[in-house]
Amino acid sequence: MNTSQRYNLIEMMDDRYGENSTAMISQLPASECYGIIRNNTPADAALDRIFHNSTVRLN
Repeated sequence: MNTSQRYNLIEMMDDRYGENSTAMISQLPASECYGIIRNNTPADAALDRIFHNSTVRLN
């Protein structure tokens, strides 16, 4: 992801966090998200918002 895409992901997750449901579908294991996002701080923030209040986690 480039800087703009990382920013947009975090903004989207912040806007929806605790307010709306968000469905995310991927075949990528969560552990590989760091390699895709390419910056640990935004990756940590995005994964925290995705998994913190999730009701279903599939590995």
